[in-house]
Amino acid sequence: PHCVGIVTDLDASEARRAAISLGAEVRERELALRAAGVADIGQLPGLPRLVILVDEYQALVDAGADLQELFADISARGRSLGMHLVLCAQQPAVAVRGATLANCGVRVCLRVISDADSTALLGSASAARLPAASPGRALVAAGDRITEIQVEQRERRTIARLTEAAVEREAHLGYASPGRP
Repeated sequence: PHCVGIVTDLDASEARRAAISLGAEVRERELALRAAGVADIGQLPGLPRLVILVDEYQALVDAGADLQELFADISARGRSLGMHLVLCAQQPAVAVRGATLANCGVRVCLRVISDADSTALLGSASAARLPAASPGRALVAAGDRITEIQVEQRERRTIARLTEAAVEREAHLGYASPGRP
């Protein structure tokens, strides 16, 4: 119930349409905030947040320079609009560049192979030094701090239960289910 759409790289035209839809979503949210006379989604109850999860981000942006620009725009303006990016890449030093990287306020880096990938995300080679024998060990960079964490694994059943509880809470508060961008 929390997922409003899934796009795969198996259909290039579908991926292109999804990117166009995300650009339109930015504009729609800007109009909604302007119409309400507010500057931030936190001041407009009922407008759902949108978490955009991209696995293999490198492959997506390699499909077109305009996609790199779109994600740079969302990373710059999306936070106030309730649009949040989770970008996953095998080689973050190559995949996440420029404005997109500059606007990622929180960065999570699991163990990486190269010092360059760790340094690109964290400003430190520390993630390349995380032990391979500790799956789920990661470093989180927020502001000037880097914190080591252990990512917990959950069963699908537990995730489904937590998601359903969140959806029920939103419905109880009178918020509509999120629409598809």
